[in-house]
Amino acid sequence: MLLFRAVLCLLLALLVLLILVLSLLRLLRVLLLLGLLVVLLSCLLLLLALLLGVLLLLRRLLLLLILLLGCLLAVLLGRLLFLLVLLLGLLGCLLFLLILLWGLLLRVLLWLSLRLLRVLLWLSLLVVLLRLRLCLLLLGLCLFLLCESGNEGSEGQEQDCCSEMCKYFHLYCLNYRLGAGAENRCILLTTREAAPLRTV
Repeated sequence: MLLFRAVLCLLLALLVLLILVLSLLRLLRVLLLLGLLVVLLSCLLLLLALLLGVLLLLRRLLLLLILLLGCLLAVLLGRLLFLLVLLLGLLGCLLFLLILLWGLLLRVLLWLSLRLLRVLLWLSLLVVLLRLRLCLLLLGLCLFLLCESGNEGSEGQEQDCCSEMCKYFHLYCLNYRLGAGAENRCILLTTREAAPLRTV
């Protein structure tokens, strides 16, 4: 029975170890996902910087084109070219607004992804803590079972020890108060075996 309980406790300990390993693997997977998300965000930010550079270059080219068209407007075409320059200016403003909206959208997406990562991290930590609590509960159960199995044998030992102590105390009291003759009679009455007679 004790071997069965020891095997059961060993199996429970292996189960606890398996749960801890699975929790650590899940936490590592979350951390890898976090790393991949950070790499993707850095790539997106790099692409955004390249796009902003290209857009700024286009804006400068657009300004140069506007200046060139302005000169042509003054020299050749008059009002028609003036309207064209005005439309190109509006297009530049719209392009600038689109760049601002793109940056704001990326900032909001970054904020939302960080919040989502924080929530996922808290949830994974909560799962790890719950599994750790389950492991501690299983360990407590194992210790309780081991203590209970150890107590069954010790009760009989305690009773034997108490009966031996009572016997010796009784012998000592009889020897001290009654003398050797009364002790011998009392010893023969209280013990099953014949004890050697002592004289005072």
